[in-house]
Amino acid sequence: MSHWLVIEGDRFDMQEALGKASIRTLVDLQKSAGISVNTIVDTLSSLGEVEDPRELFNSVERLYVFAALVFLCRRKAGESLSFDDATEVSLADVRIDFDVADEDAESDDPKVPSTPETPGDEPSE
Repeated sequence: MSHWLVIEGDRFDMQEALGKASIRTLVDLQKSAGISVNTIVDTLSSLGEVEDPRELFNSVERLYVFAALVFLCRRKAGESLSFDDATEVSLADVRIDFDVADEDAESDDPKVPSTPETPGDEPSE
């Protein structure tokens, strides 16, 4: 399953941005925000435990992680961007998408039961 960061409609592969970041980019991120790739990965992993989506914004660290993702993805795409510039992006313009192509392929499997339409299933009046 792929993870994509969508910024103002542009899709960026988060795994590539995290895994193939240049040393300079990682140093810039660490110096400007004090955030490492491990911090980003740990924070993203913990997001699944969040019960209320508003909790995502209750922590400066979580907000910085979103800015760090913007920073890394845009830098990987070749943009010259500072971390401060990345913090100026509106959260309304940022989302994480999961490529669910594998899950869609499974749902097309004929072995997966669908709702059967048999005469006994009709509602009684």
